Amino acid sequence: MIQLAANNQGRWRELAEKSSYSAKRLCKELNISRRQLERYTHEMFGISPQRWLHNQRLIAASELLKQEGSIKSVSFRLGFRWPSHFSREFKLYHGRSPKAFVIQFRSAIPDCEAPAPAELPAFCQSQFPFD
Repeated sequence: MIQLAANNQGRWRELAEKSSYSAKRLCKELNISRRQLERYTHEMFGISPQRWLHNQRLIAASELLKQEGSIKSVSFRLGFRWPSHFSREFKLYHGRSPKAFVIQFRSAIPDCEAPAPAELPAFCQSQFPFD
């Protein structure tokens, strides 16, 4: 049996992803019973294994949306059968739709790809050592 401490969040997240966010698969991965997994997650996180795994999947979704931007591909990659179901769950967890999340994320990134360095904002000009 693998011993995991609550402070080893990275390892827990790895196992969640490896088990495709399934409590049954996570039990097999850890070689423990479903009941033992319930005890662990209630003790460490205060919620059921499947709720914790579901939350981890939605946290992973926000990271993947930042990288990819495609709602459909992220939803399928994380095991959702329907992008509409993914969008509904994402909004319940994050408080905004995946589309709004991507738009907000993209608008927060400074646009430093202007054609001429003179037209760049001051914080971007330092990227050009030849100025």
